[in-house]
Amino acid sequence: MNSDCIIPGTLAIELTLQDGEVAVSSADGEVLIQSIQSSSRETDDVLPAIDALMKKAHLKPSDLSLIALSIGPSGFTTMRIATTIAKHVSFITGALIVAVPSAISAAASQSECEALLSIEAVKGDSFWLSQLSLCEGVWKCDATLTTTDVVKESSFTHQGILCSPRHAEIAKVFNVPILPYAPSAKSLMIVSSERLNRGETIGAAALTPLYPREPEAVRKWKAQRNDR
Repeated sequence: MNSDCIIPGTLAIELTLQDGEVAVSSADGEVLIQSIQSSSRETDDVLPAIDALMKKAHLKPSDLSLIALSIGPSGFTTMRIATTIAKHVSFITGALIVAVPSAISAAASQSECEALLSIEAVKGDSFWLSQLSLCEGVWKCDATLTTTDVVKESSFTHQGILCSPRHAEIAKVFNVPILPYAPSAKSLMIVSSERLNRGETIGAAALTPLYPREPEAVRKWKAQRNDR
């Protein structure tokens, strides 16, 4: 990863994992990072952490130029929180938004690899599979919802597969080295800076999380309506 491309005044929101991160880059390019328990519903740690980092970096809201957002897939509530924060900060400050699938943020943290797989949003024997490749310094991602039965009939020549420890058994089906799935605020910041330079931004009104399947809460709500 080329940290030299980080744009001053960037806010990165990476809440894909339970131990999430937010980060800001100061006017001189220094990256300040704060860990977040993103799965906690008892306290709202995200906005206070962002406020503390902004003060430490001596930045005003108007100094923000870019919001780098990891859009998942991950937990329904967590991604809604992350997306809502990014929208509100963009509306208030005018900062541009770059939305990045979390698998790309995780791949960007693997400096020695150029072709990776990633599994996320596991439910039973189905999961979100991303096939990632680094082409001329740009991470490309081809992703789909699939199953272990489909994977068993396929062959893969990637350098590794990114997954959390609890999904290691599924990862073994691919017959490639298992690597830690570790998206970070800094790798997200770098990827987003590169995407901004290519004009790959999204308006706050159009911003949505990446959901591989219908959220469970929505499914249950529809089922209750149909039972009435």
